[in-house]
Amino acid sequence: MNKATPASPGQQMMAGACVIVGIIVVTLTCAALFARYAHNTSNVPLFSQHSVDATAPATFARQGLADLPRNMSNHTFIFVVGSHHSGTTLMDLVLCQHNHTSCLLDTPAAENEGQLLQPVYKPAHELGGPFMYGYREESYMTETSMLLTPLNRVRIFDAWARYWDLSKPALIEKSPPHLLKMRYFQSMFKRTYFVMTLRHPLGCSHAAYTQEGFHLHEVATCGEQEIQHWLHIYDTARKDAEVVSNLVVLQLERFSGTTARAAQAYVQQMEAFLGLNHDIHLQPDPSGGGNGDGATPQQPAHATRRKLLHYHGDRRHVTIKFGATHAWVDDWLQVVDMSSPVCQAVIERYEARLNEYGYSLKNLTHVAQPVAFANRVLPGI
Repeated sequence: MNKATPASPGQQMMAGACVIVGIIVVTLTCAALFARYAHNTSNVPLFSQHSVDATAPATFARQGLADLPRNMSNHTFIFVVGSHHSGTTLMDLVLCQHNHTSCLLDTPAAENEGQLLQPVYKPAHELGGPFMYGYREESYMTETSMLLTPLNRVRIFDAWARYWDLSKPALIEKSPPHLLKMRYFQSMFKRTYFVMTLRHPLGCSHAAYTQEGFHLHEVATCGEQEIQHWLHIYDTARKDAEVVSNLVVLQLERFSGTTARAAQAYVQQMEAFLGLNHDIHLQPDPSGGGNGDGATPQQPAHATRRKLLHYHGDRRHVTIKFGATHAWVDDWLQVVDMSSPVCQAVIERYEARLNEYGYSLKNLTHVAQPVAFANRVLPGI
C-alpha cells in the first residue's frame, strides 16, 4: 500500500489560506443578507402594538386554526356588528341582559368596544374613522389573514377576557367595524354567532351632520360620502355572508320603530338563534326625547365619551324608547334640500342600491325588507 506523501509547508500554507478565505466569504455574505433584511424591515417596529405573529407559519392562514384551547372551548362568541350609529350598542346591551351572557363592561375603551382593547389589528379610528375606514385594506380580514394565528387568538381573547364574566357560557363583543372581520373571527373562535344591525345611512351619520362645522359639507354633497362608505361596507358584508355560518340581520327601524311587543318578538328570535332560552324582557323608557335611535343625551359625568348613546337607563338596566327611529329626518331636512340638483344626482346614483338594503333616498322614512340579506334577516311579527 502506498503511503500518502506529507504536504509540504507551502501546500499547508495554501490550504490554510483557502480555509480563511472561505470563512471570510461566508461571513460577508451573511452580513450582506442581514443588512438587506434590516433595510427592508427598518420601518416595522420590533414590538409593534398591532403586529403580525411572525412565529407562526403561513399555513395557519390557509388551513385555519386548531381546536380552541380549553379556556375558550366552553364558550360561544357573539359579535354585534354594523355601521357606526346603527344600533350596535343597543343590541349589545339588550343581549347582555340575558342571564347566560356576558358583554364587555367597565372597560377603558369608548363604548366598551373590543376593537379598542386588543393589540393585534388597528381600530377604525386609526384607519380613517367611522366614515372612511372601510376603504383601507387593513380593515378587511378573513380566514386568509396572516394575523390569524394561535398566538393572536390568545392575545385577543386575553384582552377581552379581563372584562368578561367567564362563568357565563356566551361571551359578547361589540365593535361596528368588525362587520368587515366576520370571516376572520369565525375562523379564529369557531363557535361564533354574528348579529348585524342595519339603519338608513343618513340616520347613521346623524351624529355628524348635527355637529357644528359639518353642515356645509353635508349641504354641499347631500351626504354622498357617508352613503358611499355605508354601501361599501355592507356590500362587502353581503358577500361575506355567503360563507358566514351563523348570522342574523336586524333593522333598527323595525326593532325600535314600532312597539315594545314587536321588539320583544325580535329579541326572542335572537335568543333562539343564539341557542339561549327566553330570558330577556325589554323595558320601555318612560322619558321623552331621544334622537331616534333609542338614545338620550349622555349624562355629564360621562361627557368625555360619545354624547348620544343608543340606549336609555344605564348599561346594566337598559330601557328602550319606541317609535322615534326617524326623528333624524327632521334634522336632516333642516340642513339639506333634497330637491336640489346635487341631491337629485345623489338619489339617481344610489337609490337602486339602497333599495337592496330596504332604504330609500326618495322617501327617507321608507323601510322595506332588505333583499340583500333575504335569508338572514329576522322576520319579526
